[in-house]
Amino acid sequence: MIVILEGIVLGNSGKGDYSAFKPWHHASGVERWIIDESSPTHELEGYSIRLRSQTELEIDPRYISWAKEQQLDTAQIQATVDFSSLPTWMRTYTREQARAYIETNITNLATAKTAIEHLADMVIVLRDFVRAHGI
Repeated sequence: MIVILEGIVLGNSGKGDYSAFKPWHHASGVERWIIDESSPTHELEGYSIRLRSQTELEIDPRYISWAKEQQLDTAQIQATVDFSSLPTWMRTYTREQARAYIETNITNLATAKTAIEHLADMVIVLRDFVRAHGI
């Protein structure tokens, strides 16, 4: 038996095979199926139902919240990937070790340019990390 509340199909009560209609909810928690007598795509236990459109999903506050979380997760993953591409001396050295590395290895314009490019990359990674964590 399906469970319906205010025209929204919440799922089933555990009886009957409804595997063709699962998952009942989108990953955001929004119910995927609704009662629709005007343009149904399926009949289920005497009800005319259809999947919600993407637009209908996107206006639900639960979907909006979920989408924001997904964006933050994506930004955090990208920041992690970007961070791992930085040179070892930028990722793991202490302040003193990094300064010693610079003193020893930054000896001309070419090596200075490379170090500045890496510093720019580090600033971008830091910015993305701050945005991902809402700091």
